[in-house]
Amino acid sequence: MLGARLLALEDQGKLGYILSAYLAVSILNQTSIFQLASVEAPKTDESYYVFIQLLQIVISFVSSILLTILLVWLGAGAGWKISIMEFLIISLFLFLQQQADFVRRSSYIFSSATVSLISSAILYPTRLLAILVFKPNDIFSFSLILGLTALIPAIKSVFDLYKAKKDMKELQKFILPHFIKAQWLILSAPFSWLWCNIPIFILGMHGSLMQVGVFTTLRSLTNAGNVLLETLETYVSALVGKSYIQNKTAYIKLMKNTLISGLVLWSVGFFIFFVMGKDLINILFNNDYKEFSLLLIYLWTGILSVFLSRLSSVMSRTVGKTDTIFVSLIIGTLVSYAVSIFLIPLFNVYGAAIAIGVAPLIMWVFQEIDVRLFINKQIENSSKEMEL
Repeated sequence: MLGARLLALEDQGKLGYILSAYLAVSILNQTSIFQLASVEAPKTDESYYVFIQLLQIVISFVSSILLTILLVWLGAGAGWKISIMEFLIISLFLFLQQQADFVRRSSYIFSSATVSLISSAILYPTRLLAILVFKPNDIFSFSLILGLTALIPAIKSVFDLYKAKKDMKELQKFILPHFIKAQWLILSAPFSWLWCNIPIFILGMHGSLMQVGVFTTLRSLTNAGNVLLETLETYVSALVGKSYIQNKTAYIKLMKNTLISGLVLWSVGFFIFFVMGKDLINILFNNDYKEFSLLLIYLWTGILSVFLSRLSSVMSRTVGKTDTIFVSLIIGTLVSYAVSIFLIPLFNVYGAAIAIGVAPLIMWVFQEIDVRLFINKQIENSSKEMEL
């Protein structure tokens, strides 16, 4: 968000493209590793931690390079010619940020929330301080700061791996089972990214990088407000596996309570953005954004759809219906593309916001129906077995 005060709108649009690439690498790591690990970790030993850490290093390295290559092509479509140095810096940021993120995500999974909080407390204030001190005013220097400030938690991640080298002999036993169980999640990774980023790139091609800058900047504000909802979903992900195994009725109650908590948090956010949206824009951004306060409401409304969809995905993973997630993401991607193609030429940034809100809503409805039917059938079968 701070970049909005330092970067011109066009550079802010470029930053939006870079953060979309970061999201792609992040989603690939989450679908390939963390979503399954949140279910499997309670059943395994410490060597499993080493396995997922090595796996994410390989995935992050390869995908960071490939996503930067994709950015070269997408950027050219919006009039941005990425230089060789920009290519290297963007790749560096994408890779190092994933190593930093690993500390936070794995800490939640392995019941060390304090470590996660400490990692975030080091990374983000350091990044903010570096931006305030050096005041980068172009996309190259801004990307360089993003990459270098991720070094500290990234080094922590590598150091943890070195300390656990004795467990590496046991890693082979995890490889095949992990990829068999995660196959649908891995296949779903491209669609997990596409449905929420297609509108950004269509906006860049049909509009301009300046419009992308407005959209991604205000979206970063609603994403910041979404942190509590994501934390709630991450926390619950670590609990539901055990709850579902022990008591399916208790599991349904846990999910209902999570839904209620999420709705309360979202309602508070809606009140803040509705009442204070213009003031927040005036405080955080420059005059280029003041006429887009209504966009905050559109984007925050879409956050509710995203939360509902993610909660349904937790349910799907827990009961083993990862194929449901895969199908729902394909549907969401098609809906996002169709709505974007139709509405963005008419309504620009507002059309993009509608697309990002409608797609997860359709995904949620599909997953909810399929998983609820599956769980109810299992409960019914369990009741019949008890009667016998």
